Amino acid sequence: MTFSVLHHPCSSSQFVSAMTLGSIVGMVSITRRYTMYARVVSAHAQLNKLDEAIAICQSMEPAWQQQKGFQGANLLINRETGAILSISTWATRTDLDATEASGWYQEQVARFSKTWVEQPVREIFEIAVNIGIAQAVGGA
Repeated sequence: MTFSVLHHPCSSSQFVSAMTLGSIVGMVSITRRYTMYARVVSAHAQLNKLDEAIAICQSMEPAWQQQKGFQGANLLINRETGAILSISTWATRTDLDATEASGWYQEQVARFSKTWVEQPVREIFEIAVNIGIAQAVGGA
């Protein structure tokens, strides 16, 4: 029997699995406490511009990946109302703040300006719980 550690890169939990011949016998959760942060931007887009907003967000992936501390991003949309939520997660508050101090965040927001009905609202949150799918690290 061998043991592997499973970890999700955006989660504060790790799992230890007992493995026999490559199959998982069981998992035990090991929780670690550390703080991550999220920037949540809410806006309303013109209904006929939602696909354009999605394309803009998709085109930003390389720029997101280059930012220190970037952990992930989601764009949530409501096709009936035009409501949009952009949620990006950051390893530290310092990493998140650096994207605003450098002007990078403002440049990205400006790319969406032709799709909005009104100016977006930005809020910063501490991530208290993050649950994700475990991924294998190491091997049996």
